Amino acid sequence: MSTYVVQPTDTLGDILYAYNNEHLELYGFAITMDEALAYNPAIISPNLIYPGMVIYLPEFL
Repeated sequence: MSTYVVQPTDTLGDILYAYNNEHLELYGFAITMDEALAYNPAIISPNLIYPGMVIYLPEFL
């Protein structure tokens, strides 16, 4: 499992965009918003993330 600490100007969409660009190029996969929310049950809404919050993302090698 990979982690990312939310920064003040981050949105979940921006985090996933960067994550998916990197992982599509390296590993040939990406995750959807619904999958990201499933990995992060503490996130009630994709619009409600806060600086310092830890986001969990899958890491398949």
